[in-house]
Parts: sequence; structure tokens; C-alpha cells
Amino acid sequence: AWGDAHVELVHGEVRRTPLPPAAHAHIARTVFQALESHARLAGCGEAWGRVGYALPHRDDTLRAPDVSFVAAGRLPDMLPARGPLPLAPDLAVEVRAPDDTDGDVVETLADFFAGGTRLAWIVDPSRRRVECVTPDGARRMLAEGGTLDGAPVLPAFAMPVAEVFAGVARER
Repeated sequence: AWGDAHVELVHGEVRRTPLPPAAHAHIARTVFQALESHARLAGCGEAWGRVGYALPHRDDTLRAPDVSFVAAGRLPDMLPARGPLPLAPDLAVEVRAPDDTDGDVVETLADFFAGGTRLAWIVDPSRRRVECVTPDGARRMLAEGGTLDGAPVLPAFAMPVAEVFAGVARER
């Protein structure tokens, strides 16, 4: 059944992955709430939970990050009644699932960056860290003592990495 899996269209291939653990959804919700609160107060755009993006550079790829942000003025005046958003997010946030490979993450980032995404956060629950990646390949790894910021997409955004993982048990 489609309801028991996450589905994306990747280079013409339908890919189904199992629904992630509850901790994954909790982390995604925590990040979404922080982004949504900041975006609403700053009036700088919209945060999204899981939503599909029809990436503009490929008509055979639809990606759905766990959380995303689209800067003000980039969304269509009227959202489509059906189907995905016809653009790439400015910020894509992926929470690594236990079965995600490094190759999966690299491929996903390449698709988003080729479509125009300006920043990606890869949240790794097992290592309790967040990797910030930009299209030019620059990477910053943040551990629980660090602070996640949204530069260059959301320069005034700040969130302690420890808050990303609050309420989630450490893996043994």
C-alpha cells in the first residue's frame, strides 16, 4: 500500500522507502516548528513539512524533503490544487533514516542543488549532528554543542543543535 511508504520519483524511477521511525518524525517536526515560527515572525517566506517539489531542471524527478523553506516571493500566487510545488526549495532538510546510504544523500543533494536549492541540512539522528551543505560543496558539521543557522538563506535564524534532538533517546 502507498500509505506505508515514502514515495519519490527519481530520474523517472518510482522509489518507495519504508516509513521512518517515530524519532525521525519528531526531529522533522521540531525543525519545521522552529523554521515556521522564524519565517512567520520575520515575514521572509514559508516553511513546509513533507511536500513534493517538481524540480525545474528535470521533468522526471519529484523530491519531497522532510522539511523545507521557500523564500518570500518565490511561491506561485495560487498553489496548485493538486500535485507538487513547481520549484526547488531554498532550504531542504533531510533527516537520515536508518537505511539511508551516503549515495542516497549525495544523489538527493545533487538533485536539489541542480534545481536551485541554496542550502541543505542533513540531520543524522544516530550521530546527533547536522551537516550544512551549500551548492559549491562547502560543508559544516555541527554537533550538539553547536548552533544551526540558516545563512545564506535565513541569516537571522539560529537553533541550538541540541534542540533538534531534544526528546529523542540516544542510540546504543
